Amino acid sequence: MFKKIENRLKPIDKELMENSGEPRWRLNARWERKNMVLEGLLKADSPHGLWELTEKGKKLPLAWPCKCLIPRGLHVVLVVPI
Repeated sequence: MFKKIENRLKPIDKELMENSGEPRWRLNARWERKNMVLEGLLKADSPHGLWELTEKGKKLPLAWPCKCLIPRGLHVVLVVPI
C-alpha cells in the first residue's frame, strides 16, 4: 500500500510513532478504519487488509466529505467497483 500513496505523503506522515514504531500514516489509517467500522460503514469481520462496505456504506456517494482524524489533507476515500 505504501508504494501506492508514497508520493501523497508528507515527511511527517512517514515518521515512526514512538509508542508503536509504525509510520504515522499507517496508524492514522488504522484508526480511521476503526471509526468507519464503529459508524457502521465497514464490516468488522473482513479478512485482514480488506475493507468491505456494509449496506449502510454502500448507500453513500462514491466519495464524501468526512471529518477525518488523518492530518494534513490525507483523506480516506472509498471507491466502490460496479
